[in-house]
Amino acid sequence: MRVPHSSHFKLLQSHDLDETRALVAGVFNDHKLGYSTVGKTLDYCHQYTSAGALGFSIMGYGAPVRIQTHELESFYLLQLPLRGHDHQINRNGAIHSKAGDATIHSPLDRLTMNWSADCQKLAIRIDRHALERYAMHLAGRDKTSPVHFENTIDTSMGGGLALKLAAGQIFRNVCKQPDLFTLPMIWSQFEQMVFMNLLTLQPHAFGLANHPAHKAVLPKTVKQAQDYMRANLADPITLETLAQITGTSVRSLHEGFRKHHGESPMRYLRNLRMDQVRTDLLDPDNPRSITEIAHHWGFLELGRFAHHYRERYGELPSETRKRVG
Repeated sequence: MRVPHSSHFKLLQSHDLDETRALVAGVFNDHKLGYSTVGKTLDYCHQYTSAGALGFSIMGYGAPVRIQTHELESFYLLQLPLRGHDHQINRNGAIHSKAGDATIHSPLDRLTMNWSADCQKLAIRIDRHALERYAMHLAGRDKTSPVHFENTIDTSMGGGLALKLAAGQIFRNVCKQPDLFTLPMIWSQFEQMVFMNLLTLQPHAFGLANHPAHKAVLPKTVKQAQDYMRANLADPITLETLAQITGTSVRSLHEGFRKHHGESPMRYLRNLRMDQVRTDLLDPDNPRSITEIAHHWGFLELGRFAHHYRERYGELPSETRKRVG
């Protein structure tokens, strides 16, 4: 996977074992690094970037290495090998991970990895506190706690395939459009996509199914969420934020919006922002392009944006702009 030359991506390279260990520790955490086969020389290459709660790395060591971590502590680690293989060992046993597979490890995990010389990975570092807060509100609880994921992810079908495609889509978008780093609203959507996919598609021990049912959302709570959206339309808004300001759970908030509006909170928010896009397009004094306006209001996938716009207003964004002259 190619990474663009951009100031948003930092390039780390080394042939020295100790220097490589220190460079990797600066991105992730302290660990032991050694050769798993004698007589080899490192050709470490690592490009990474981060924004918000997510950090993205494309990395390889260019030699067979053995990596022994301490507890990850402050982050969850999602790894998708792009080529080669890695034989992992943790408290749950051994995992053979190869190109096309994926693994996820939790903050309390200690991990030993044996990378092949040709192993290259997309590694996503996920801030622990951000994901656990999201899990707390998704479950309607009042305290955070660790989420213990099942380590292996079957990416050939179902939820695992959806998770793999979502992670790849996010990274490709970042590579194609590095300026997305200047748009907090876009990064907020990236975070939510990763969090929601992990917590709804990957088996874990947080135990949503065993949590007691909650009271139905009152119209007052839905109105609070609506008012907050309208007052903060240009700011990043997450389901977690809406749950916090309304004092309810994400699940209950979904139920309330479905009952009173026939759509989810985030679709309601999308439509509010779509209305604002239309207002900007109809403003003859607004000099921004359609792409700039769409990105400003949080619409990254322009094809999908145009489809929803036409579905809502009966014309394409370009047709709206043409009518203004």
